Amino acid sequence: AAADALGIAAAADADGKVNGTNLQSRWIGLATKLEDLNGGKGIGTGEFRITNSAGATKLFKVTSSQKTVDDLIQFVNAQGLNGITAKLNTQGDGIVFEDTSNGSGKLKISDSSGTVAKSLNLVGEHDVTAGVAKADGSYERTVTFEATDSLQKVVNKIKSAGVGVSATIINDGSSSAPYRLSFTSLTSGRVGRAIIDTGDIDMNFQTLSEGEDALVFFGSTDPATAVLLTSSSNVLDNVVQGVSIDLNATSTEPVEVVVAKNNEAIEKSIEDFVKSFNGVFEAIDRYDTYDQESNTRGILLGDTTASNVRQSLLRAVQSKPTGVDGEYQFLFQVGVRIGPGAKLEFDRDRFRTAMAADPEGVKELFAAKVLIPNEPVEVRPGVTVADTTDDYSRLGVAEQIRRLADSMTNSVDGLLTQRNKGIDTQIKLQNQRIDNIDIQLGTKRQKLENQFLAMEKAIASMQTQSNALSGLSNLG
Repeated sequence: AAADALGIAAAADADGKVNGTNLQSRWIGLATKLEDLNGGKGIGTGEFRITNSAGATKLFKVTSSQKTVDDLIQFVNAQGLNGITAKLNTQGDGIVFEDTSNGSGKLKISDSSGTVAKSLNLVGEHDVTAGVAKADGSYERTVTFEATDSLQKVVNKIKSAGVGVSATIINDGSSSAPYRLSFTSLTSGRVGRAIIDTGDIDMNFQTLSEGEDALVFFGSTDPATAVLLTSSSNVLDNVVQGVSIDLNATSTEPVEVVVAKNNEAIEKSIEDFVKSFNGVFEAIDRYDTYDQESNTRGILLGDTTASNVRQSLLRAVQSKPTGVDGEYQFLFQVGVRIGPGAKLEFDRDRFRTAMAADPEGVKELFAAKVLIPNEPVEVRPGVTVADTTDDYSRLGVAEQIRRLADSMTNSVDGLLTQRNKGIDTQIKLQNQRIDNIDIQLGTKRQKLENQFLAMEKAIASMQTQSNALSGLSNLG
């Protein structure tokens, strides 16, 4: 059975060649961590929606509780969406969703929040073939070239295919055929190495440099007793908690790393938050306003949704963190306060004083986030599903504001999303009314035109009769 397994049990082509089947390794298994997918970038967390070909739909919320490919597959299969089954694809390079509901529509997959489905290469609409629709999230990409394609067209096709590498044209300066294609991985480290199968096209590739992970010996100058640390980038984030170490050069001598507090980046983040917060209020004020001089109303003047957004944000920025003990319970205590015009202000000096006194307390005030582990929910006797609702025992003010913003902008049931859908519905209804009025006006116009035509005919008939009568009077 070796020839069949290799795909060479077939007749040769006109050139006397037999091309076997793809013998690639299985890159992904059930134990593969989700954080290792997508070129080491992971898939993140978020919500994606699946609509089967029969029209049934369900929202899937992926959280940090799903660690491996098997966790994700079992999570999807446990949700019980009619006809939907998740599994590894036959090539072992991605996850496939199969829809056997055999409806008249298409299998549709889209992200509602986050980019989970996009990172799994599953976003899109998929046709039903022989009763089954498949969304195959293979990480392998195929780019088709024509014999007449120029180098620039080849580059453009590679860029538009999103294959994980950038393509450029370089000139090596030689007198004959100086132009070459150069491919560079978009992901650093060994995980960014790209495998390129050129098929029947001989591109004469040469590897100029292979992606390598950064290697650092930690704790001793003797490699035999030191701990070997690796990173796919030139940054180490897991050596000292809360510290990122940039690797700028190699060294055969021990390098001492001195860690000191650097509040500059933290202050910059808070300034960005204050600027973004005020930007929301400026946008609302720009449309929810009334100019007495010009007697001009803003587009959102009196809109309850805009008012609710403003009030909700003001309440959130003045609220206390959840489950956080300590001296700092409000943002104004660390220099973030509401100033004139309901705009946030940042007092650097007060923030620095608070950081010097209790840096951990300031951190908890802003960014505390401890998730309560979810227990499985029993949907019927003996059958349980994962609880995807996130509850927190500790939650900082900044995290509360982030969750509030997510609840407003959620693409499924967010406050602003619902308001936008409501306005869109009103527009559609008004357009329908306009169409109906146009039909009524058209009917009325046709009726008037018919009456006018009948009157014209009656007048013409009367004129004919009048002429006939005039002829009879001439006979006398």
